[in-house]
This record gives sequence, structure tokens and C-alpha cells, in this order.
Amino acid sequence: MEPRTASIKRRLDTVKALSDAQIPVSVMMAPIVPGLNSHEIFDVVKAVKQSGAHDVAFTMARLNGQIGDVFIDWVSKTYPDRAEKVINYIKSTHGGKLNASKFGERMRGSGRFAEHIRNTFKLARKKQFGSPEKISLNQESYGLYRSPQLRLF
Repeated sequence: MEPRTASIKRRLDTVKALSDAQIPVSVMMAPIVPGLNSHEIFDVVKAVKQSGAHDVAFTMARLNGQIGDVFIDWVSKTYPDRAEKVINYIKSTHGGKLNASKFGERMRGSGRFAEHIRNTFKLARKKQFGSPEKISLNQESYGLYRSPQLRLF
């Protein structure tokens, strides 16, 4: 959907390269656009796991500000047969609006369709990843206090 970005294959190749180098990788599936890519959740989560990722998460599409107008124009030209359905699905996940700003809800959506997507994702994640352990990060090389001034905070 995003022009001039790496393809899914290249992104998964990057996950594999990092994982092969013993670098823990978590993948963010974002955004999930209801009616456009929501049917791919199981396949994408499986591919992410096969590429060596440690975990996966998602965010729901929300079209704040001018992004809504740009998206409507793009989806209408790219998928004219289902543009209206996709737009209405997005609205149904944000209380009838294209956008959402309520903290705790804006990234996951609300309503029945958002719940369906959330449950589908949870099932796919559980099937592929089980209950992944939290990654313990080594912070020894991190120069938190490079400047003594920062110790004040």
C-alpha cells in the first residue's frame, strides 16, 4: 500500500537476517485495513514466524487528518470495486468515523468488526507463537548518562 517502501518479501528477509544474527525481532503488522488486508492475518503471522520473529503485534487502520482524504482517493482508484466497503469497515471500527484519537482505543479499534479482527489476530498469534517470553535486553552498552546533566532527571 505504501509506495517506495520495501516489499513484504524484503521485509521478511530482513527479519530472517536479523534473527539469524541472534537479534530478537518483533514485527508490527500495521495497519490492518478491514476489508483490504484483514483476510491475510493468518498467512502474514505464519510468514513472520517462519522468518524467525520472536513475536508479532498489530494496529488497526485509523485515518486521522488529511490521511483520510488521501486514503479515500487511493482506495477509490486502486480498488474501485470495494472502496466503499473498505471505507465503511474502517468507520465501523472507529465509531462511525475514519479517525480515532481516544487513547487505548485508537490503535485497536472498537465495535464488532474490530473485535473480530482482534480475535483473528490473537488466534493466529497463539497458533504460531504460543506465549512468547518477554525478551530480556542487554543494556550494558547503552550510555544512558553520557552527560552528567541527564542525571538530574
